[in-house]
Amino acid sequence: MIHAATIVSFVALLAASEGLQHRSGVEGSGILLIESEPGGASVYVDGRLAGETPLTLRAIAAGVHRVRVLRLGYLENSRIVTIKADTPATVRVRLTSPASQAPNPAALRIVVLEGEGGVNIIQQKTAVAPVIEVRDRNDQPVAGAVVKFAISKGRASFNGARAVTVTADAAGRATAAGLTPTGSGLVQIGATATFQGQTALATIVQTNVLTAAQAAGAATASGVASSSTGATAGGGAAGGGGGLSGTTLGVVAGAAAAGTIVGVRALGGENTASRLYTGRFSGLEILSFGGVFCRTESLTATLKMNLTVTDETVTGTASIDDGSITTTAVSSGCTAFLNRPDAFGLRDASVAGSPGAIAFSKAETNVVPPNPLDPLGTTNTHDYTFTGSLNGSIITGTILHRRIIGGNVAGTATFPVTLQ
Repeated sequence: MIHAATIVSFVALLAASEGLQHRSGVEGSGILLIESEPGGASVYVDGRLAGETPLTLRAIAAGVHRVRVLRLGYLENSRIVTIKADTPATVRVRLTSPASQAPNPAALRIVVLEGEGGVNIIQQKTAVAPVIEVRDRNDQPVAGAVVKFAISKGRASFNGARAVTVTADAAGRATAAGLTPTGSGLVQIGATATFQGQTALATIVQTNVLTAAQAAGAATASGVASSSTGATAGGGAAGGGGGLSGTTLGVVAGAAAAGTIVGVRALGGENTASRLYTGRFSGLEILSFGGVFCRTESLTATLKMNLTVTDETVTGTASIDDGSITTTAVSSGCTAFLNRPDAFGLRDASVAGSPGAIAFSKAETNVVPPNPLDPLGTTNTHDYTFTGSLNGSIITGTILHRRIIGGNVAGTATFPVTLQ
């Protein structure tokens, strides 16, 4: 719940810093109210997450829109809505349970995509980053689920921490970046996903070894064998963060059988490459904060990725530069702010994955300390999650952006981006 003093002080702070004005309405936009029974369902408008029911969108463009209402344990409800300028429209949905399904199916479940059976090499400080996908009982991805990865057994960390929390992207995927082996032996990583009061659990098991040569023994123990025509992976998962997947373990096992010690970088050979990828992205995001203001913003920025790429792994860092926000539309009855650039960005996000599944997730937060205009202080957070893939020399993907003000999600938007 947003404290009344926080709302008042937040408005006072923005009024003093940006200049306050009011508009009677926005040409070419209307108001859409979405209600559901039961409430608390996720609402997607034209493919973008807009919030949870009951939800009022006060600056939705006039025209035809597709509205999807989803809640775990219920069938999806989708319909086409026509919005007229300056005219309120209402969508009321009664969600129903599936007519026939398996007894007591799980409302939420986790599918491990990468990381299971991975071998992490301490000397090279390489590891297979766990990647999971959160799905509902209809086998659809759950965007926005909160996923916590925690080391439950063994010697490893996520950039020095025993646990890391990320938000599932638009495809329901979450990556535990920064996994680092700190000692030999078995490692168990627990993954917990929560969404709309539901929880799902999964355990990912990996092995830490000291050297690449010792990885050959891990390959044999995992059932990975080498033949005269090449290596065969018997059960390892695809490498996600610089460790050894099943296929790579087969190569290591074959080299060990031939009396050759192979380093991780040597496995990549001529296919190892490092370079900078850049791409511009832009789009609209609807903001709503505690009924105090609601507006549509235009976001524009440049995404940069400095990556090291092999046949199986992608590692590196990402940043978002030249960011600006411009208010483009404000609904009638809401507080309006002067159009002016408002810088935002991201620094040193850890990128991990494979060429077919590149990902990072990081938030940047600015804290306004208590002051005469804002006695309680305010936090303003830009949270970014990227997922994409590399094809040749081009990376294509999406950025999920969440705007969090005072600990409350004020807006969510997804932007396509291409980097070269």
